[in-house]
Amino acid sequence: MANLSIQNLTKSFGGAPLLHDVSLTVDPGTLIAILGASGSGKTTLLRLIAGFERPDSGEIRIGGELVASDTICKRPELRGVGYVAQEGALFPHLSVADNITFGLKRAERRARHRVAELLELVGLPGAYAKRGPQELSGGEQQRVALARALAPGPKLLLLDEPFSALDAGLRAETREAVAAAIRAAGATAILVTHDQDEALSMGQRVGVLQNGRLAQISAPEALYRQPVSPELANFVGAAVFFPGQAIGPKVICALGALSLAGPAVHGSVEVMVRPEQIKVTNAPVPGSVRAIVNHVTFYGHDAVLRLAIVGAEPGDVTARIFSQSIPEPGSDVWLAVEGDVVAYAEPVSA
Repeated sequence: MANLSIQNLTKSFGGAPLLHDVSLTVDPGTLIAILGASGSGKTTLLRLIAGFERPDSGEIRIGGELVASDTICKRPELRGVGYVAQEGALFPHLSVADNITFGLKRAERRARHRVAELLELVGLPGAYAKRGPQELSGGEQQRVALARALAPGPKLLLLDEPFSALDAGLRAETREAVAAAIRAAGATAILVTHDQDEALSMGQRVGVLQNGRLAQISAPEALYRQPVSPELANFVGAAVFFPGQAIGPKVICALGALSLAGPAVHGSVEVMVRPEQIKVTNAPVPGSVRAIVNHVTFYGHDAVLRLAIVGAEPGDVTARIFSQSIPEPGSDVWLAVEGDVVAYAEPVSA
């Protein structure tokens, strides 16, 4: 395992800039998730690290060694990087064992070097070594692809949306197995994804690429609870916004007097609350405000309510609650906020 250092990386295609001045450091043995929408530059970032593309400017160092700049581009096979593609890309004419050992030296391939160990590492039975890829489920194929990437003992592991082709249930199971295998191998890894749940659950740190720029990188909890902008708050999860007046550590808005996360601020702000922070009760509690249930959407494990706060400006408030006790549309309820909220300075009018 090795550290990765990216400094001021820029890349354009056909004159259109795709990555702008991206800097990133990944410590040895750390898994970082890069979250971004389609076209944000996340796959291009992986391709630059792997050596499939050359940067326009900036530097990439793996284990302290300069592997890419505007004048240097070390070949992919010399970088010590393992790559797991979106759909595994296993060779259909080779067995699982031959797929795993494909990138090894001839003698190691003949000896099926580390096949049993790697299958165990990714949570597959040793008997799978003789199977063909067509005999495996999509999740099992992704685990074999991970084993193949880990077989040469890479300095750095790159995962390019490896679960996007799987259905929801299989995706969760597979990403848990892959994350456990990466931890057990002690690998340094970068996962790129457009799936917020995937990034937040797998990454020890999570970065968000927006319009080719790294908008924020932090621990998953900090990214979700204290995003640096309203746009980022909306991207990493559902968010409810209210105009408010901040006075030191408190902010006054339609939901009452709330505690602010981060440094004290003053003046007009936009308040961000996560729907699951809004607690819904059938009777008033200290600090609560009255609301009317407009609509209920049932999801099984939980439900989303759209509500109107009595006496506040028109507009729906969204709350997410457990589904054991769901109020009827049209009923009166009381809302209270649990935990700190985030406030953003309102833009100054022109």
